[in-house]
Order: sequence, then C-alpha cells, then structure tokens
Amino acid sequence: METRTLILFLSELVGAIAVTLLLTLSPRFKRGRAVQFARPRQEGLFGLGVAVLLGLAAYAFLRGPGASLTYDETTLAGLGVRLGIGAAALLVVALILRLRKHPLSSVRWSRPMLMPGVQLGLAVGFLTLFLRNILPELFKGITMDQGYALLVWLGIALAEESLFRGYVQLRLEAWLGERWGWLAASGLSTLWLLLFIGGQPLSALLPRLGLLLLQALVLGWMAQRSRGVLGGAIYRAMSGWLMMF
Repeated sequence: METRTLILFLSELVGAIAVTLLLTLSPRFKRGRAVQFARPRQEGLFGLGVAVLLGLAAYAFLRGPGASLTYDETTLAGLGVRLGIGAAALLVVALILRLRKHPLSSVRWSRPMLMPGVQLGLAVGFLTLFLRNILPELFKGITMDQGYALLVWLGIALAEESLFRGYVQLRLEAWLGERWGWLAASGLSTLWLLLFIGGQPLSALLPRLGLLLLQALVLGWMAQRSRGVLGGAIYRAMSGWLMMF
C-alpha cells in the first residue's frame, strides 16, 4: 500500500473521530432511547449466530464449490454483487426482526435520530472529500458511472452498517458489555470484508485488512456516540467511493 494512501486513510479516520466528538455534544444526539433486551445473553448469542451463518452463506456464494459470483470493487457489476449479498443479508435480518417483534430501534434506526445521522454523515463525508483533495475534481462534474457507483456504495454501506453496527453490535453489547461488544462486532465485520478482498496477495492483504479493522472500530464507536448507523453509513459510502478514484 502506498504511503500517501495510508496517510490519507488514517487522516480520514482521525477526522471522523474529531467531527463525531464535536457534533455528538449536541442534545439532538441524545434523543434516541437506549435499547434493553430482556435476555441479553440469549440475544447476544443469537446475533452472533446470525452473523456467522450469514458469513458462511456469503462464502458459499463467493468462494464455495461451484460459486458463480465474482466480486470486483473496480467495476459497477462487481460492486453490484456485494450490494446483492448485503441486501439479501439485510432482508434476513428484517425477517428476524419481524418474527421476533423487535422494533427498528433494536438495529439503531429510529426517526428522531435520522436527521442528526444525516448531518453527521455529511459532515464527516465533506471532511473526507477535503482531506483527499477531491473537491476540485467534483466541481468539474462526475461521469454517469461514477454517480451510479456512489449510489451502489451507499446501498452497500447502509446494508452492512445496519447488519453489523446495528443488529449484531447492539446485541453483543447487551451481552458482553459496551466495550467487548464493540470489539467483537468490529472483528466480525472485518471478517465479512475478508470475503470480498481475500483473493489479494498476503503482502497487500494484511495492511489493508488492518486499516479496515481500524475503520470498523471507528464506525462502531460512531454508532455508539450517535445512537444510529446512518452517519457512519454515509461516511463509509463516501470513503469506499473515493477509493475508486
């Protein structure tokens, strides 16, 4: 990985932490009610099981015997594969929520936190654009394919953040405590990403995997601070999209 890319990515994470710390001081981020589960251990184990089973299913589609799907992060078609897998996983979670009669707040989605989440995501996203010095390029306009790619990345981020920072992390926090639940969910989400980037040489894979783990930790912390996943999802969509430039 190039030194410049590494520095930009780390600067982006530091900026996300700083903006989140500043904005979440506002009372607007205190509106969401804390979710409590009647059986925290049972919910935590169930959430862990769901994450593992979804990961195994994704592995079977991508790398198992007779796998027919191919992921390529540099093309719209390749990104569409990841979006489809994420959407299918989110559909499973939605079905589980309905069957178990759990509210959307149990995946860190609630109406009072929507606008604060949008504001947080746009603030961190704009800072990311500034740090990567992409703003002059955007002012010149983007191609239709780049516009579609941004929408696809937004879909990917919303699905994966709702799954890991919303459904899984909240249940692991209820079971293991806020710190260990956050760490465990960050590890699980990084393993999920390994499904998509695992074909790279080890010398390139390990540094990238380390950075993705750091980003997962920041995203999990953002979800805790903002009581929602929308802000982190917008930031992550912007970050992933910019990596294509």
